[in-house]
Amino acid sequence: MAAEHVETSKVYARNVAKIEPEWVEENAQHLIKRSYYEPHWEKKAGRCAIFERTALYGLTLRTKRKIPYEHVDPEAARYVYSVWVGLSGISDDGSFF
Repeated sequence: MAAEHVETSKVYARNVAKIEPEWVEENAQHLIKRSYYEPHWEKKAGRCAIFERTALYGLTLRTKRKIPYEHVDPEAARYVYSVWVGLSGISDDGSFF
């Protein structure tokens, strides 16, 4: 994280400090933008998961964090589950939802 940017023929940053993504995520929840991508079925875990990317003012804090899809969009997670069961031919009671 830089406090000051200086533009000459190149861009330089002054007053630079290392940031810890865990600290920013814990203390600046209201400033973080989250985006989700690549929903997929995890056969071993028996659930639908999705990857999450967190950013602070365009600076990527974390990328490709795997989280349960039902925490983001329960209806879409059910749909992915039903498609997986339909395509695999395996009957299941869907109790994890």
